[in-house]
Amino acid sequence: MKKIILGIIFLTSILGKSSTDMSYGFSARSFPSLGGQFYGELGKSWYLWQKKPSPVLFGLVRPSIKFESIGVINTVGAKLEFFPISFVAFYAGHSDSWIKTRLKAFNCDTLVQCKGRLERSYIGVKLALKYKKNFLLGGGEIQRLSFAPKNKLFPDYEYVLEGHPKGDQLQTWWAIFGHQWKDYKIGVGQVIAGMKRQKGVYNQTFAFGSKVFSEKYILSLGAGTAKSLKHKKQGLFLLKLDIIHWPSLKLF
Repeated sequence: MKKIILGIIFLTSILGKSSTDMSYGFSARSFPSLGGQFYGELGKSWYLWQKKPSPVLFGLVRPSIKFESIGVINTVGAKLEFFPISFVAFYAGHSDSWIKTRLKAFNCDTLVQCKGRLERSYIGVKLALKYKKNFLLGGGEIQRLSFAPKNKLFPDYEYVLEGHPKGDQLQTWWAIFGHQWKDYKIGVGQVIAGMKRQKGVYNQTFAFGSKVFSEKYILSLGAGTAKSLKHKKQGLFLLKLDIIHWPSLKLF
């Protein structure tokens, strides 16, 4: 985490004019049980190049910090995104999560060390394509996970998977296809995640709709199915409210 923060400070010292963005909000889902979290994110973006007068052809770099909390699970992280062109991004980051509760989705009595500190270091790529009013988003990410203490399996609460006591690797892939009409979006998506050493898979399929209010509030609702290694397929409900305090230069 310290290396990423120092890198961000160095980056801000060598680049020119910047644009600050900030957002916060709330998200909730029903799998494996009903739960939600609040988040806040602060970032800065610098144009690397820009083709005027086009508003969508540019390259930029964006460091950011993010905080997530549900009271008993708190996460802080830093990320650096690089857009060689506006619709392709490469990124890397690190986050620390402090889990202070027994998680109902895991066997915390004997098999899983539920309380402790979960560290994630990750790299990823994401892509956005648009044709008229139709859009396609997709990406992949590799996470290196470690947990303290290391005496048992550890929980990945985001994808409801178990990690190896000596650390594990999580790979995720996702895709969304949708249609935009004015301030409305509808679409379908899928998320697949797999734990490498402990051998577990998470699969989520969903449909969603979203609406922008006053160019600042984005309300998204979704429904579908989800399953993981030790949880059978069941219905899934998703809710997300994003509040854009200062908009970002990036497109997605």
